[in-house]
Amino acid sequence: MVYSNEDKSVTQPALAATIRRNNVQACQVEASKMTADFADGIEKYLAGYRLNMMTRPASSSAGSKEQRIFDKAPDIRDRIVFREPGHRSRAYELFMQNVFSFKLMGKNKHDDAPDSLAMAITMDDETGFRSHVGRKLF
Repeated sequence: MVYSNEDKSVTQPALAATIRRNNVQACQVEASKMTADFADGIEKYLAGYRLNMMTRPASSSAGSKEQRIFDKAPDIRDRIVFREPGHRSRAYELFMQNVFSFKLMGKNKHDDAPDSLAMAITMDDETGFRSHVGRKLF
């Protein structure tokens, strides 16, 4: 898992290294006008590596993102196995703090972590890349 607020010169090679290290076969990148070339940059770092990389348009409104997170919350709890405290990197801890600080009612300054989990469930549902029971996805 890569969780960083650094620019793409740092996150793209970090994601590529994580993909290689974990033998990832499929991934999804959210694309907006600002991040349209992000997936292309990752692919450059993965030259010669076989990966099914999909892009998905970013939500057009905060309400639809919050609704997606709300809709997928039961699946996130039931299907994603998280690492135990004490077995997490600093970035992983920050990711989990972002997940646990998310509120369904009220404003959320940071919702990237729960949104990425909702996207992972959606990708799992839509692509047929079924997760194995007990497999650590995050």
